[in-house]
Amino acid sequence: MKQLPWIVVGLAALALLAFLFWYTPDQRAASALEVPAAAKPAASASIEPAPSAAPRSANAPRTAQPGTPAAVIDAGPPDPGGPVTVDLGHHTIYLNDPVERRVMRFTLRLTVGNGVAAREARLRREELVRMAFFLGSHRVADGAVGQEGRDRFTNDLLERYRNVIRSGTLDALELADYEVIPSSKLPPKPPR
Repeated sequence: MKQLPWIVVGLAALALLAFLFWYTPDQRAASALEVPAAAKPAASASIEPAPSAAPRSANAPRTAQPGTPAAVIDAGPPDPGGPVTVDLGHHTIYLNDPVERRVMRFTLRLTVGNGVAAREARLRREELVRMAFFLGSHRVADGAVGQEGRDRFTNDLLERYRNVIRSGTLDALELADYEVIPSSKLPPKPPR
């Protein structure tokens, strides 16, 4: 009877040690607390550059002023206005066709509304391509053939991508060089 409390305390200590051993704090939450939010300038106020002791050349690296958040310094040039095209590469996806083993081949391009959304699309490229592979590999081959099949696949993929890209508008999705062919017509892979 006297051993039961010690067993419980020992198990709790082991659980605490295991938690501390494998615990990794979320770096995003810590960095959000350390960097103060930049104040938004009023619409009527004019923004003037801070006076500097020495003029710097166009290629000189930016240096931090005391009290300036790092996110403001590393922002770089302003975003280009207008739509931006992001190329996500050429892909070959095996369709759901156990008899003929047909594949769908295309070059995937996104047109986004601004540079921020283009940056997010480039950063999430792997996730976007994985979504295309998942959607395409579950597609029945007969439904993917022709212009109608391409349009259905494009609309389904565009709907999913709009749920992922949140920093701007996703204007269009293009599947260039789209074709559905038997896998036997694929060129052989080069040896490694």
